[in-house]
Parts: sequence; C-alpha cells; structure tokens
Amino acid sequence: MGDQRFDYVIASHVIEHVPNPIGWFRGIAEVVRPGGVFNLAIPDQRFTFDIACPPSSLGELIEADLLSYSRPSPRQIFDSCYYGKAVDPGEPWRRDVDLASTPSFSGEIASQLAYDQAVRSLSGDYYDSHCWAFTPRAFLLLLRGLCDLRLFDFMIKDFHPTTEDEFEFFLSLEKPRPEVSREVLRLNQLDRISALLLAFDEGNRRLRLLAS
Repeated sequence: MGDQRFDYVIASHVIEHVPNPIGWFRGIAEVVRPGGVFNLAIPDQRFTFDIACPPSSLGELIEADLLSYSRPSPRQIFDSCYYGKAVDPGEPWRRDVDLASTPSFSGEIASQLAYDQAVRSLSGDYYDSHCWAFTPRAFLLLLRGLCDLRLFDFMIKDFHPTTEDEFEFFLSLEKPRPEVSREVLRLNQLDRISALLLAFDEGNRRLRLLAS
C-alpha cells in the first residue's frame, strides 16, 4: 500500500457528528505526516439549532473514548433530537431567540421521538446526530483538558472565533515532528491555548466596552 499519510486533512462540520472525538483525532493523527495540517470548521451552538443543547463536557469526551463509541450513544441521540430548536444558522445574530417559545426542530413530538430513537439505537438502528455542542471558548477549554491529559496529538496553528453574522469557528492544527517529546508537546500546547484564551477574552472585553 505504501505511505498512505497525507499533508492536509479538512473536516467541515464533521466533529459534532463524531461519537468519539478523542479517538477520531487519534486516527487523523495516524494518517497525517509530521508537519501536516488538519483544518476544521466547527458550528457554534449559540448560532445554530443546537442553541439549547447542554454544553459538552470533558467528562463526556473521556467517557466516549474509554467506552470506544463508534456510533452515537442513546444519550447523544436523545439530546440531539430533544434539544434541537427551529433556529436557522446565524438567526440569533438577527433577533433575540426566546428558547422557551421557540419550537423544537422536531416539532411537538420531539421528546417522544428522541426517546424512541434512543431505544431503537440499542437494537442497532443508526441515527445521525449532533453528538456534541461547542462554543469557541468552551472548545478551547476542552482542548486544554485533553492536552493536560496527553490525549491530544496536535499543536494549534491558528484559531478563528465566530465572527458577527456567522455561525461557525475555525481551527487549524499541525502534527508535531517526531523529535518533539510528549512532555514538550504538552507544555507547548498548554502555553498556546492559554495565549488564545487570553486573546479571546480580551477581544470580547473590548467589544463589550465599545457597545457600552
């Protein structure tokens, strides 16, 4: 077969469908050459039909990896169907969305449909679901947790938070050279994420000051 590794990988609006992102990142790292780039476009739940979904937690990511999820779990299927709202991409920029009065994406049968799909998944039925809900800052914090646990094999090259009127953010990753030790990689990852979080928070603070 030869060397089947790649210089570039692109995943646009994919990660939210992946039952086990840690395992997914691990698999991508195996097919990317050292110095190769992995670019992602990730929906920002604040500006999509996932607006009411509970934020994904580090514990959920760990659980999905330890249990080797290869299909959406009953919880992931239920939450995706139950919490989805009838909100168009980017709509929350144009109007205040009242979650209490906004109908469910699946209509009045959302709760029963979510439960039925979760039950049927135990018998092998597959339901494509949004397994995860992210915001830019929350995603960086999740990456920080994974890096601290040495469960993330990429360096962050670039990070672009969601801009006004848009509904997605962008992440560019690079696979380290083999001579970089695991501990050096972890420290570099944490420094990079801390700098990005600081810049992100400072940018938001400036926007609040301009709007005040």
